[in-house]
Amino acid sequence: MKKIYTIAFIILSVYASAQDSLNLKPTSLHFQQTFVMQYHPAFHSSVAGGDKSLNSNAENNLSSTTTVYFGAKIWKNGEFYFNPEVAAGSGFSGATGIAGFSNGETFRVGSAAPSVYIARLFFRQIIPLSKKQTFRPEDQNILARMVPEERIIITLGKFSLSDIFDQNVTSHDPKGSLLNWSMMDAGAWDYPSNTRGYTYALSVKVVKKQFILRFCTAVNSLWSNGPVADGFMPTPQNYADAHGENLEVIIPLKKDFTNFIKIMGFANHARMGSYADAIRSLQNDTSLANREVVGSPTSLNDSSSHLVSPAMDKLRGKGGPYYGKWGVVLNWEMTIAKKNMIFARASWNDGKRETWMYTEIDESLCVGAFLACDKIKRPDDKFRVAISINGLSKDHGNYLKAGGYGFIIGDGLGHYPNGISPECILELQYNLHYLMMTISPDYQFILNPAYNSARGPVHVLSLRAHFEI
Repeated sequence: MKKIYTIAFIILSVYASAQDSLNLKPTSLHFQQTFVMQYHPAFHSSVAGGDKSLNSNAENNLSSTTTVYFGAKIWKNGEFYFNPEVAAGSGFSGATGIAGFSNGETFRVGSAAPSVYIARLFFRQIIPLSKKQTFRPEDQNILARMVPEERIIITLGKFSLSDIFDQNVTSHDPKGSLLNWSMMDAGAWDYPSNTRGYTYALSVKVVKKQFILRFCTAVNSLWSNGPVADGFMPTPQNYADAHGENLEVIIPLKKDFTNFIKIMGFANHARMGSYADAIRSLQNDTSLANREVVGSPTSLNDSSSHLVSPAMDKLRGKGGPYYGKWGVVLNWEMTIAKKNMIFARASWNDGKRETWMYTEIDESLCVGAFLACDKIKRPDDKFRVAISINGLSKDHGNYLKAGGYGFIIGDGLGHYPNGISPECILELQYNLHYLMMTISPDYQFILNPAYNSARGPVHVLSLRAHFEI
């Protein structure tokens, strides 16, 4: 901890020395802290729970994240950013049992104790494409400066792909908007990351008046919900074994980007097991040893099971590296009356091979909105609402019915009497903003959790406190 305090002191000293600049500062410093308390009462289940079932008894959990955002200009059009982060707490049942999980601030980690780590450490280079410039206001990981109106932006280092892709103003950041996993990001986008959502990547963004184009290649995890490197930094072999690519284009339907669509394609390359092959294994070997997960369902020290059924785990890497999964995301947003926004987001992946990192959703449709509360004389407050419908591929669903477990869901053999049903989620949230703090009471209604109509529905009550400087 002394090292963390020393780094923080140096950062604050550098930041303080730059305060004499009138507008364009060579450094930036921001801070956020978010607490989320959640509770779900006991719910009905006509079947016994499996290794990855949500506990049908009442549960309550508290999670927290604390992040420092430091940025500095290092040369002309070159920037450096560093985000140390502390996370603590966990989700219901170890963040398992619901595909569209209820708290985007939690991770699938083995310990709820506070953990210090580097969330982001990256460089950004801007290459001008036009002489005309526009002012870019300061924000988290953004320096206040004049930038070319048309430009290329290269980002290299450690960050989250969701920092750059699938950006959705209405619902994207669980620290300030909706909490559910299938609403904060495209549910079927199984993007490369470690268990906390970060990875090492190279991103190129082209900003033109007519469109915005993004491309990224990133290191993927060594196994599902695992690390992206054997050590502190990934090796060329880590990248060769597991990586992913994303390509996204943003097309404005209005010149000021108040109405636009985003189209994204993605492909993941990793040693993913095939659902069809795993089903055959489960049918040929019906023993518990071939189905049940060995060790803690959320342990990261899981060299024997890798968080899934042995029937799937032993198939990983068969036939060598390959592109294990591909998919598309469509995203539409429109601003209404300057302060209100509506959106629709659809995502799909082929679902032939196992879910690797994000969550076990192969197809998802989400619609929602946020409304400013001017009529009750709270112009800085927002009311948010969204509905998502999540589904699985045929092979993925049959794998669960055969008794297989993914790294986040699975109710066990014989526990799907009604087959696989769509997981439907409604979320309602109010953001009460005052100075540097936002308090957000939140309600989620989850029908058919983990695609099983024999369980639930589940009611989730949340209270989030978010502080930002």
